[in-house]
Amino acid sequence: MKDLIKKLTIDKDYVFAGQRKDLINILQDTQVVNFKLIDHAEIKLYPDISWGTMVFKGGLTGLQVDGINVRAKTSTVGTDRLKINFRTRIRPEHYFIIGLFIFFFIGTIFSKEKPGWTFLFLFGLWIICHSWLQFIYRSQENNLIEKLVKKLRLEKM
Repeated sequence: MKDLIKKLTIDKDYVFAGQRKDLINILQDTQVVNFKLIDHAEIKLYPDISWGTMVFKGGLTGLQVDGINVRAKTSTVGTDRLKINFRTRIRPEHYFIIGLFIFFFIGTIFSKEKPGWTFLFLFGLWIICHSWLQFIYRSQENNLIEKLVKKLRLEKM
């Protein structure tokens, strides 16, 4: 199960030459990403437009939709160096697709007609949808991290 979670998430470590206040100042001055301070050690980073979830800055307000985002956990490493751990979580859309697959699979089991191709079709559709969402989300999350690595001149740990 841990291997599956590793494939569905990102967990990368980098080193920033500076302190947390320097990092926040650069993030405020740049227009590369938007950010929200979660607590004293964690920052939520997100782009202006999230194509995978169709969420954009200044768009519909009041929605509880969480677009593409990456969380950065910071910790000090020696003097004037900061370790930044970029990580993501499993997107809720993956759980939704699994739920739909289970719902339709159970519906097919209890239907009067049980053609074998229906099971194969459902399984294939589930794999395609899951893979497509994973590709779109992961591409955007990695792109967000790459922009930050370039802008902040981060070193891989």
